[in-house]
Amino acid sequence: MEGDMSEKRINNRGIIGVIVAAVFALSAVGAFIDYGVDANIPNVQTTNYQIAPSDCTKTVRMGTGATGFLTVTVPIITNFPSSCSVKIVNGDSANGKAIAGLTGIPGNMLWPGQAATLKVVSGAWAWTEKPGRWVLTSDVIFNVDPVNGCAAATVPICDGLGTGVGAFQKVQTVVNAFLNQIDVAGFSGGALLADGTYTEQVSCTGKFIGTTEIRISGASGHTASVLWNVTATGGFTGFAIKDYCALGLNNMTISGANGTNGVETTLFGNIDFSPGLTFGSFGTAGTAIYIASGGYGSAVSGFTISGGANQFLLVQGGVWNWGNATIPGASSLSFNTAFQVEQDNAQVYIGSTTFPGFSGISGYKFKLTTGSVLASGGVDPNTILPGSTNGIANQSTLDGSNQQPSRFAIVLSGVDFGIANKTILIPVNLPFGSNYQIGRVVLSGANGDLSAATVCLSSATACGGTQYIASATAVTVSTASAGTSNNMQNFTLANVGYSEAINVQTLFFEVQSAAPEGRAGTLTLEILPAS
Repeated sequence: MEGDMSEKRINNRGIIGVIVAAVFALSAVGAFIDYGVDANIPNVQTTNYQIAPSDCTKTVRMGTGATGFLTVTVPIITNFPSSCSVKIVNGDSANGKAIAGLTGIPGNMLWPGQAATLKVVSGAWAWTEKPGRWVLTSDVIFNVDPVNGCAAATVPICDGLGTGVGAFQKVQTVVNAFLNQIDVAGFSGGALLADGTYTEQVSCTGKFIGTTEIRISGASGHTASVLWNVTATGGFTGFAIKDYCALGLNNMTISGANGTNGVETTLFGNIDFSPGLTFGSFGTAGTAIYIASGGYGSAVSGFTISGGANQFLLVQGGVWNWGNATIPGASSLSFNTAFQVEQDNAQVYIGSTTFPGFSGISGYKFKLTTGSVLASGGVDPNTILPGSTNGIANQSTLDGSNQQPSRFAIVLSGVDFGIANKTILIPVNLPFGSNYQIGRVVLSGANGDLSAATVCLSSATACGGTQYIASATAVTVSTASAGTSNNMQNFTLANVGYSEAINVQTLFFEVQSAAPEGRAGTLTLEILPAS
């Protein structure tokens, strides 16, 4: 009996060995093992393609490097093995691949180099591996064509990386892609607008990943051919920007009907412009630039004004910087309320901005109310801004024309440390040319750890001029807890010793490197008038 059992054990081992050897032999020649195992067998496609049962275990490669935009379709589950697994790869470096038949991939698009894995799970298709954001390795500019471009759709019918029918029809599609699907990774991103007329309202809410701003522009020299017409039916505002979104506009003409706004920023939104931009007419009741509460805007290197409005610039609780720019204008323009209107503690900095070309202008140069500040570097703003009638300041400050106090503090609450390269204008409310000392600069009242931020305080934008807090000074506030070390900071001051006085009318506090998004604190400057 014992001999019989030994012989059976030997025979069983032999049978198992034969089975194992057979499995390895089948595997070696690429034969089927299991539908759920990725065998990494390529199926290369250069036209639109529908996943087939024969693709189970395979890698479907859409494109061979520069094939162009394609669509891959996931069909119904019928006729597919219950454990089918398919990997889909975008094999191109410059075009996207749309996914049809199954949602779950952001934007239903595989961008260049991205991949996803599809499996049958409990009798239904499911994505078991999804791509994250498209992380750029070079600059990417989407194309927009209002006539020939493709409309946004659940299943994209183009990727915006081509021209004509390969372009997007609307700028909003570009903005959404950058907000939701792309990590710019330090490169440049934006939209190139084809010649034509645009009537859409672009809404940008939120912060871009990997960059602080995207640029929206026509081709160089095409300002008069890229027309952005804001209509009452189009949403009343051409560009609405908030919640840390930052856009730059160039090489287009923006005009609007009565009651419309060309550009609006609010709640930490940021807008800037370049010389190729022109603002046309906004009728008798419209506004070209509207900076609402918490918004910020800058002329940067300038733009052209060729039409009138109710007010060209309206700032309500926000900050506008003319940026020492050159702003060419036209003749015989009318501004019904004023060229520039400030309300609700608004701040506007003129600096050495010039307004050549304006003549025969009708309207007040400015109107200020409710605690607003117009800082013009010690120069009467009536000699700078266009208009036929000198401006009016009601309960507001013209570059520090208030009665000089003996000592006072400038307190800025809710200073945002969560966005890099953010400049905060700090007008010093003293009579023209008055001397003073900066006694202390204190950061307190933080809502969290701000220690990732670096800052500077200076007499010009971008830490220029004289620095009173040195560039790249580290923030040491790391907690919001009361009675805890490092919940406030006295900054070390430079170039403002006890034997020194300055007469800078506007100080510039800049957050250079940012803390996490949403982090804020209170900045207090002690001012000691010296004469």
